[in-house]
Amino acid sequence: MASHSRRPSRATVATLATLRLPLLVILQLALGPVASSCPKKDALRPCSCFSFQNYVRVECKDVDRRALKNALTTLRGAFVFEFELSKYNLKDVPSDVFSGVRVTELYTYMADFTNVCNSSNLFDGFDDNLTMIEIRRAKGLEHLHWSALGRLKNLQRLFVFSSDFPRLHKSFSLMPKSLTHVMVQGGSLEHVDEGAFAGLEIRDLEISFTRLDKITRNVFPTPATSLSVLSLRTKLSRTARVWRQQLIGGTRDPVVRLRSHSRKVLSAGNKALRPVRVRGTRQSRGTRDSLRVASSQSRWWWSSRAALTQTPSSLRKHQHFMH
Repeated sequence: MASHSRRPSRATVATLATLRLPLLVILQLALGPVASSCPKKDALRPCSCFSFQNYVRVECKDVDRRALKNALTTLRGAFVFEFELSKYNLKDVPSDVFSGVRVTELYTYMADFTNVCNSSNLFDGFDDNLTMIEIRRAKGLEHLHWSALGRLKNLQRLFVFSSDFPRLHKSFSLMPKSLTHVMVQGGSLEHVDEGAFAGLEIRDLEISFTRLDKITRNVFPTPATSLSVLSLRTKLSRTARVWRQQLIGGTRDPVVRLRSHSRKVLSAGNKALRPVRVRGTRQSRGTRDSLRVASSQSRWWWSSRAALTQTPSSLRKHQHFMH
C-alpha cells in the first residue's frame, strides 16, 4: 500500500496563520529609520493615537473630510500598524489622503460603501503596505466592486463582520492574488456568484452565521489546490468542512448544502456522502478528509473515502447509519 505523506493538522495550519507576522512589518522595523511614535495630540485631533514601542494604532471616529485629511497629513512618513476609520462615508475619502502613510492593518467600523462602486481611489496610498482589512457593520457593501481593492498587492487577509450584503459578486475574483484568508461572519449574505474565488489562491475560507445555505463547486478555481480549510456555519450553529478532493475535481453540483436537523444523504457531484455518528470527542474514520456537520446536540462526520465513491443505491446496506 502506498504510503501517504503526513499532513499538518487543521489546528497547526490555523495556528501558523494566526501567528504569522507579515514580512513587510519585520523589514520596516529592521531597516528604519521609520516614524513609529504618535504625533502631538493637537496635530492629530480629532483622531487619536496609541503607541507602544514600535506599535502604533490610530483611530479616526466620526470625522469629516477636512479633519481626516488634516490628521493624515500629520502622519505622512509614519509607520502605523493599525488604522481604524469609523462612521465614515468612503465616497468622501480624498484620493491622496493616505499617501505616504504606511499602514499594515486597516479597520473600518460602520463605514458607508454605498456610493463607492468601482472607485479606483479607494484606500489609494495603501498599495504596497496593507496586509489586512477588517470591515465591521458596513453599510452598502453590496455596491462595492471588489476590483477597487485589486491593486493592494500585499493584502493577505480580509475579514467582514455583521455587514449586510446579500450577494458576493464575481468581481471578488479580481482581488489581489496575495489574498489567502477570507472570513465573512454574520450579516445577510445569501449567495456567492460562480467564479467568485476563481483565479485566487485562498487557503482559508470561513463563511459563518449568514443566510447562505449552499455553495457550489464552480465558485472555486479548478483545481482548488490552495484551499486547505473551508468552514461554513449557519445561524443554527451547524458546521461543514468539505472533503478536499471534491475541490480538486471539476463538478458543477453543490459541494455543500446545509440543512437543519437533516440526516439524509447529501450529494457532492455524483458521489454520495453518508453520516456516521460520533459520540463525545472520539473521532470517526475519515476525519482527515471529511465533511463535518456539527451541532450542540450531536456531531456528524460525512465520511469516508469509500463512501464518497459509492452510489446512493449502494448505500442502502448502510441505512442503519441514517436512522
